[in-house]
Amino acid sequence: MLNLLPVAPWIGSNAFVAAPTRTQNGKVLFGNDTHIAYAQPSVWYEAHLEYPGQSFYGNFLAGFPFAAIGHNQKIAWGLTILEQDDVDFYIEKQNPENENEYLTPDGWATYEIRKETVKVKGGDDVHFEVKHTRHGPVMNSVMEDLTEVERNPVSMFWVHTKFPSTLLHVTYELAHAQNITDAEGAVAKIISPGLNVMYGDADGNIAWWAAAKLMKRKPHVNPVLFLDGSSGKDDIIGYYDFKDNPHSINPASGFLYSANNQPDSMQGILYPGYYVPDDRAQKIVTYAGLKEKLTVADFKEWQGDVISNEHARCAHSFFEWIQSNPSVGKDQVSIQALNALKNWNGSHEVNDIGPTVYYKLLYHMWQMSVADELGEKPFLTFLNTHLMKNAIRVFIYNEQSEWWDHIKTEAKETRNDIMLQAFKRSIEQLQHQLGNNVNDWSWGRVHTLEHINPVGRQKPLNEFFNVGPLAAPGGMETLNNSGFQLNADGLYPATFGPSMRVIIDFADIEHSISINPTGQSGIFSSEHYDDQALDYINCKYRKQMMNKKEITETGKNKLILSPR
Repeated sequence: MLNLLPVAPWIGSNAFVAAPTRTQNGKVLFGNDTHIAYAQPSVWYEAHLEYPGQSFYGNFLAGFPFAAIGHNQKIAWGLTILEQDDVDFYIEKQNPENENEYLTPDGWATYEIRKETVKVKGGDDVHFEVKHTRHGPVMNSVMEDLTEVERNPVSMFWVHTKFPSTLLHVTYELAHAQNITDAEGAVAKIISPGLNVMYGDADGNIAWWAAAKLMKRKPHVNPVLFLDGSSGKDDIIGYYDFKDNPHSINPASGFLYSANNQPDSMQGILYPGYYVPDDRAQKIVTYAGLKEKLTVADFKEWQGDVISNEHARCAHSFFEWIQSNPSVGKDQVSIQALNALKNWNGSHEVNDIGPTVYYKLLYHMWQMSVADELGEKPFLTFLNTHLMKNAIRVFIYNEQSEWWDHIKTEAKETRNDIMLQAFKRSIEQLQHQLGNNVNDWSWGRVHTLEHINPVGRQKPLNEFFNVGPLAAPGGMETLNNSGFQLNADGLYPATFGPSMRVIIDFADIEHSISINPTGQSGIFSSEHYDDQALDYINCKYRKQMMNKKEITETGKNKLILSPR
């Protein structure tokens, strides 16, 4: 569960940048919103730094000395997660006569064994050993699911562990970069995690780099599957040079974007990864094509957009298949719910009815079609992956798929059979959950956002430390990406979403605008603990001021730290 992790994981993100030829004021326009698991205090801490030779405004992560995202007077950069596949799992062959040896292309080798100790406050230390092969650590003892599919040792090769971290150098150099050459030199040092780095500058340049140490694999290797660890035939053959990574600098279109979608091919291949559906990417492309000259107002509209064209198409198809079945209910509730699917334009505003019906139906469609083959635990895992989101449009339009048939019944179910059963069950549960008046089935009743402080996980401390819950707009892969876990309960608390929204206009670099989900302070008694929460929900912004005179004249409080 995302809310139980000690560090908020990066889930997705949007970024877009327009060149002077595509903006109304003739200057670069830049936007970024990183999608990260919600946390309280907020994931990002904003800071404006002024010292001789430098004026910088950035978004900082706790404990990290340099900003991961930011801008100075000359350049700006933002991030989205690349989602490339940089982990391979290898099945190792253990020596049946010596449990401390495993097979390599050169014969038997001895595991490297590392002893680790975890200190436990108020309890005994936990001691354990980590076995290492030439590929990496053996994962069987820490990934319990491995034992269900493989009895042999399985080791993990992860690029992240193969090189020293460079992120301190990268973020320091980006903060001090004065031009696109400086920035590209810094970005080229990124190894892991894989990042799409979006760039714009005062000189009118825009750029996108897929930044990571990308593995070269042999043509026959499918990195989604377990690989052969003993023969060497599935081992990687090196890494691509950064210059060969997908990238674009000052394209003729005058516009660049990234939304965790599959990047362009490199050397004739599409680099493997776990990319999200292209719903958000297509929406950005569509919006960018509607106007020749873009403005800050356009970028605001995009970041707040909660309409999913793809989910609307799916809902309309569901309606067609269900209403054509003579066994569909003719009661008023069923008729109204069907009309909610038919008339839904994909909007996820808090008063919309369509998404409440749609996601309940989507869950039951999956549960009745694939859970019997997968089993309950793998099914729940499937629901919370990009695989499920990517499979929707492929699966539902394949009427001949074997997955539609329920293997535990004698009859052979069809797509329309499953959709009707799923609809009837959805209506029954929605009535029980929300009442018999379909007009009361608003999205904001089931989709809420509560920013949970670690202390606030324990009641009644949630009343003091948590922010919310608030009825939340947005949905699955809308641009305002308010993510949640599809489930049987029909309640969808948002688990991740934009961890900030930033828009930078190089025509007014000293007044970029932004918002974060709660506030700038981590002290619950501070007025700044949650003073941005409502503006965030309503997609409003505030200024990121960099003008010294303005700051001096309008500042309310001052803290001076004086060394002894």
